[in-house]
Amino acid sequence: MLITHLGHACVLVEVDGVRALIDPGGYSTGFDDLLDLDLILITHEHADHFAMDRLATVLERNGGVTIISNAAVAAKLPEEANVLVIEPGETRNVGGLSIEATGAEHAVIHPLVPNVASTGFVLGGRIWHPGDSFAHDARQVDVLLLPVGGPWMRLQEAIDFERSVSPRVAIPIHEAGLSHLHQALHYQLLTALAPEGTSFVPLERGTATNI
Repeated sequence: MLITHLGHACVLVEVDGVRALIDPGGYSTGFDDLLDLDLILITHEHADHFAMDRLATVLERNGGVTIISNAAVAAKLPEEANVLVIEPGETRNVGGLSIEATGAEHAVIHPLVPNVASTGFVLGGRIWHPGDSFAHDARQVDVLLLPVGGPWMRLQEAIDFERSVSPRVAIPIHEAGLSHLHQALHYQLLTALAPEGTSFVPLERGTATNI
Protein backbone atom coordinates (compact mmCIF):
# COMPACT_ATOMS: atom_id res chain seq x y z
CA MET A 1 0.00 0.00 0.00
CA LEU A 2 1.08 3.59 -0.63
CA ILE A 3 0.58 6.17 2.10
CA THR A 4 1.15 9.91 1.75
CA HIS A 5 1.01 12.08 4.87
CA LEU A 6 -0.27 15.51 3.88
CA GLY A 7 0.17 17.04 7.31
CA HIS A 8 -1.68 16.73 10.61
CA ALA A 9 -4.55 14.22 10.29
CA CYS A 10 -4.71 14.20 6.48
CA VAL A 11 -3.49 11.07 4.71
CA LEU A 12 -3.82 9.72 1.17
CA VAL A 13 -4.06 5.93 1.19
CA GLU A 14 -3.74 3.85 -1.97
CA VAL A 15 -4.72 0.27 -1.19
CA ASP A 16 -6.37 -2.56 -3.14
CA GLY A 17 -6.73 -0.30 -6.19
CA VAL A 18 -8.59 2.42 -4.25
CA ARG A 19 -7.40 6.01 -3.68
CA ALA A 20 -8.81 7.25 -0.39
CA LEU A 21 -8.24 10.70 1.11
CA ILE A 22 -8.75 10.94 4.87
CA ASP A 23 -9.46 14.14 6.83
CA PRO A 24 -8.74 17.02 4.44
CA GLY A 25 -8.53 19.72 7.11
CA GLY A 26 -7.28 23.24 7.52
CA TYR A 27 -3.86 22.35 8.94
CA SER A 28 -2.95 20.16 5.97
CA THR A 29 -1.56 20.94 2.52
CA GLY A 30 -1.26 19.19 -0.82
CA PHE A 31 -4.72 17.66 -1.07
CA ASP A 32 -6.48 20.46 -2.96
CA ASP A 33 -5.20 19.40 -6.39
CA LEU A 34 -5.56 15.64 -6.03
CA LEU A 35 -7.24 13.77 -8.87
CA ASP A 36 -8.68 10.28 -9.40
CA LEU A 37 -9.92 9.96 -5.84
CA ASP A 38 -12.34 7.11 -5.17
CA LEU A 39 -13.18 7.92 -1.55
CA ILE A 40 -12.96 10.79 0.91
CA LEU A 41 -13.30 9.82 4.56
CA ILE A 42 -13.93 12.43 7.28
CA THR A 43 -13.64 11.40 10.91
CA HIS A 44 -15.37 14.46 12.40
CA GLU A 45 -16.40 18.05 11.92
CA HIS A 46 -13.53 19.95 13.56
CA ALA A 47 -11.78 22.31 11.16
CA ASP A 48 -8.39 20.59 11.39
CA HIS A 49 -10.06 17.49 9.90
CA PHE A 50 -12.79 18.99 7.70
CA ALA A 51 -12.23 22.19 5.71
CA MET A 52 -15.42 22.58 3.68
CA ASP A 53 -14.18 25.55 1.64
CA ARG A 54 -11.19 23.58 0.37
CA LEU A 55 -13.10 20.32 0.10
CA ALA A 56 -15.40 21.99 -2.43
CA THR A 57 -12.45 22.30 -4.80
CA VAL A 58 -11.57 18.64 -4.33
CA LEU A 59 -15.14 17.64 -5.11
CA GLU A 60 -15.09 19.69 -8.31
CA ARG A 61 -11.91 17.94 -9.45
CA ASN A 62 -13.20 14.48 -8.52
CA GLY A 63 -16.78 14.30 -9.75
CA GLY A 64 -18.82 11.52 -8.19
CA VAL A 65 -16.29 10.71 -5.46
CA THR A 66 -17.91 9.03 -2.46
CA ILE A 67 -17.63 10.80 0.90
CA ILE A 68 -17.83 8.53 3.94
CA SER A 69 -18.49 9.97 7.38
CA ASN A 70 -20.93 10.15 10.28
CA ALA A 71 -24.32 11.86 10.29
CA ALA A 72 -23.02 15.08 11.86
CA VAL A 73 -20.51 15.66 9.06
CA ALA A 74 -22.99 14.56 6.39
CA ALA A 75 -25.37 17.30 7.52
CA LYS A 76 -22.70 19.90 6.69
CA LEU A 77 -21.99 18.62 3.17
CA PRO A 78 -23.61 19.89 -0.04
CA GLU A 79 -26.89 18.19 -0.94
CA GLU A 80 -25.47 17.10 -4.29
CA ALA A 81 -22.49 15.32 -2.71
CA ASN A 82 -22.36 11.54 -2.92
CA VAL A 83 -22.37 10.77 0.81
CA LEU A 84 -22.38 7.43 2.61
CA VAL A 85 -23.12 7.63 6.33
CA ILE A 86 -21.52 4.88 8.34
CA GLU A 87 -21.82 4.50 12.09
CA PRO A 88 -19.47 2.78 14.57
CA GLY A 89 -19.73 -0.99 14.37
CA GLU A 90 -20.80 -0.97 10.72
CA THR A 91 -18.71 -2.31 7.83
CA ARG A 92 -19.41 -1.42 4.21
CA ASN A 93 -17.78 -2.55 0.98
CA VAL A 94 -17.15 0.47 -1.22
CA GLY A 95 -15.51 0.02 -4.59
CA GLY A 96 -14.13 -3.35 -3.51
CA LEU A 97 -12.60 -1.97 -0.29
CA SER A 98 -14.04 -2.79 3.12
CA ILE A 99 -14.56 0.22 5.39
CA GLU A 100 -15.19 -0.45 9.08
CA ALA A 101 -16.30 2.40 11.35
CA THR A 102 -14.98 2.53 14.92
CA GLY A 103 -15.35 4.81 17.93
CA ALA A 104 -18.26 7.02 18.86
CA GLU A 105 -17.24 10.37 20.36
CA HIS A 106 -14.32 12.76 20.25
CA ALA A 107 -12.09 12.55 23.32
CA VAL A 108 -13.10 15.15 25.89
CA ILE A 109 -11.09 18.37 25.65
CA HIS A 110 -12.82 19.92 28.67
CA PRO A 111 -16.29 19.41 30.16
CA LEU A 112 -17.15 22.99 29.15
CA VAL A 113 -16.31 22.32 25.49
CA PRO A 114 -19.24 20.78 23.55
CA ASN A 115 -18.29 17.37 22.25
CA VAL A 116 -18.83 15.92 18.77
CA ALA A 117 -19.00 12.52 17.14
CA SER A 118 -15.65 11.14 15.96
CA THR A 119 -15.59 8.10 13.70
CA GLY A 120 -12.48 6.05 13.09
CA PHE A 121 -12.02 4.03 9.91
CA VAL A 122 -10.32 0.70 9.21
CA LEU A 123 -9.57 0.35 5.50
CA GLY A 124 -9.31 -3.12 4.00
CA GLY A 125 -8.86 -4.55 7.49
CA ARG A 126 -5.27 -3.30 7.33
CA ILE A 127 -4.94 0.41 8.04
CA TRP A 128 -6.65 2.30 10.87
CA HIS A 129 -7.25 6.03 11.26
CA PRO A 130 -8.84 6.31 14.72
CA GLY A 131 -9.92 9.96 14.53
CA ASP A 132 -9.57 12.01 17.70
CA SER A 133 -10.07 9.36 20.32
CA PHE A 134 -8.28 6.39 21.82
CA ALA A 135 -11.52 4.94 23.24
CA HIS A 136 -11.84 2.12 20.73
CA ASP A 137 -12.28 -1.61 21.06
CA ALA A 138 -8.82 -3.17 20.85
CA ARG A 139 -8.02 -4.65 17.45
CA GLN A 140 -4.98 -5.72 15.49
CA VAL A 141 -4.16 -3.93 12.26
CA ASP A 142 -1.12 -3.86 10.03
CA VAL A 143 -0.74 -0.06 9.94
CA LEU A 144 -1.89 2.40 12.60
CA LEU A 145 -2.17 6.13 11.89
CA LEU A 146 -1.35 7.30 15.41
CA PRO A 147 -2.33 10.73 16.79
CA VAL A 148 0.65 12.13 18.71
CA GLY A 149 -0.40 15.60 19.89
CA GLY A 150 -3.51 17.63 20.58
CA PRO A 151 -5.53 19.37 23.32
CA TRP A 152 -7.60 16.23 23.83
CA MET A 153 -4.78 13.77 24.55
CA ARG A 154 -1.73 12.96 26.65
CA LEU A 155 1.37 11.33 25.23
CA GLN A 156 0.87 8.43 27.66
CA GLU A 157 -2.42 7.66 25.91
CA ALA A 158 -0.71 7.54 22.51
CA ILE A 159 1.97 5.20 23.85
CA ASP A 160 -0.62 2.92 25.47
CA PHE A 161 -2.72 2.90 22.28
CA GLU A 162 0.30 2.02 20.15
CA ARG A 163 1.13 -0.82 22.53
CA SER A 164 -2.43 -2.14 22.70
CA VAL A 165 -2.86 -2.21 18.91
CA SER A 166 0.67 -3.48 18.31
CA PRO A 167 0.70 -2.79 14.56
CA ARG A 168 3.53 -3.69 12.21
CA VAL A 169 3.91 0.02 11.46
CA ALA A 170 2.76 3.05 13.47
CA ILE A 171 2.73 6.32 11.51
CA PRO A 172 2.44 9.57 13.49
CA ILE A 173 -0.34 11.98 12.57
CA HIS A 174 -2.11 14.88 14.32
CA GLU A 175 1.23 16.56 14.96
CA ALA A 176 0.67 20.10 13.65
CA GLY A 177 0.31 21.64 17.10
CA LEU A 178 3.63 20.30 18.39
CA SER A 179 6.77 22.41 18.36
CA HIS A 180 9.79 20.80 16.70
CA LEU A 181 11.25 20.16 20.15
CA HIS A 182 8.16 18.40 21.48
CA GLN A 183 7.63 16.52 18.25
CA ALA A 184 11.15 15.09 18.52
CA LEU A 185 10.53 14.14 22.16
CA HIS A 186 7.21 12.45 21.36
CA TYR A 187 8.71 10.53 18.44
CA GLN A 188 11.65 9.42 20.57
CA LEU A 189 9.38 8.00 23.27
CA LEU A 190 6.96 6.41 20.83
CA THR A 191 9.92 4.68 19.17
CA ALA A 192 11.54 3.57 22.41
CA LEU A 193 8.30 2.31 23.97
CA ALA A 194 6.77 0.69 20.89
CA PRO A 195 5.87 -2.96 21.41
CA GLU A 196 8.07 -5.68 20.00
CA GLY A 197 7.49 -6.04 16.27
CA THR A 198 6.20 -2.47 15.78
CA SER A 199 8.16 0.09 13.77
CA PHE A 200 7.38 3.75 14.46
CA VAL A 201 7.78 5.42 11.07
CA PRO A 202 7.32 9.20 10.56
CA LEU A 203 6.67 9.90 6.88
CA GLU A 204 8.17 12.70 4.84
CA ARG A 205 5.34 15.11 4.23
CA GLY A 206 3.84 14.90 0.76
CA THR A 207 5.85 11.84 -0.30
CA ALA A 208 4.11 8.59 -1.20
CA THR A 209 5.68 5.78 0.79
CA ASN A 210 5.28 2.04 0.20
CA ILE A 211 4.41 0.57 3.61
